[in-house]
Amino acid sequence: EIIQAARTSVGKSCVKAPLKAITKDIEEKDREAREKEQAWKDAMNTKGVNKERPVRPDDLCIQVVDSDMTNAAFTQRLADAEKAGNKGLYSYVDEIEMLNKVAGGGKEMTSRLICRNFDTDHYGQERVGAQSVTARTLMRWNIAANTTPNSLVKFLGKHTTDGTLARINLCTIIPPEDSDEMPIFGIYDDRFQAKLNPYLKLLDEAKGTIDCKKAREMAANLCERARERAALMDYEGYKILSYRAAVIAFRKACILYVMNGMKWSEEIETFCTWSFDYDLWCKMR
Repeated sequence: EIIQAARTSVGKSCVKAPLKAITKDIEEKDREAREKEQAWKDAMNTKGVNKERPVRPDDLCIQVVDSDMTNAAFTQRLADAEKAGNKGLYSYVDEIEMLNKVAGGGKEMTSRLICRNFDTDHYGQERVGAQSVTARTLMRWNIAANTTPNSLVKFLGKHTTDGTLARINLCTIIPPEDSDEMPIFGIYDDRFQAKLNPYLKLLDEAKGTIDCKKAREMAANLCERARERAALMDYEGYKILSYRAAVIAFRKACILYVMNGMKWSEEIETFCTWSFDYDLWCKMR
């Protein structure tokens, strides 16, 4: 769960292009699945109430989803993704408030979903109707959202201290002081896609349990680093936020380890350590 919090008009939407490149192959598969699902819906609508209706295809898997969906749709998408090989869902929203429509809920529901998702908790719904969605599955939902600092504070509200903030990876954009220069976006063309694809392939092929001891050692060192800083600042809040910040850094390290062909490198540790400090800096701000 990554949230970019920065003031308005500094170029937050620049993340759309690299995200689109990352999910390009997934969205292509999604198009085929959506067409198949729509064909099933059309067939359902043409059958009378008393006639035998076609069974929903069991090989559907749609991963890139909008934030405005009912709880039944969210549960169905999660269950389909798990059945397809423990895959995850992806959502990107320009404004964080749009997340309040996930699973047909509001701010309270979104907070609980963020917490349960971070913990890869079970989620689902129980219904007795034959046509209703009944499923219980593991949450694997990747979220990227933009917001301004004020909107983020309003969005979190009382959930700043209940573990919701700690489970979010924060980043920002700091514009140069005394500068009104227009933000310059990167170029994410076919050349970029060609360079990215081999790494995505390695992620897609990764199966089973992958134990990266160096990533675990790094996470332990980060926890000690935060403990020492919290003692110097005499601030318990920093230490509490650091626990899950270390988990976030550990997960990034594992992903980069897989993308690097199951090889650890100094660059991975340097980046993830910087990322840990950056995440906590944003949260303290």
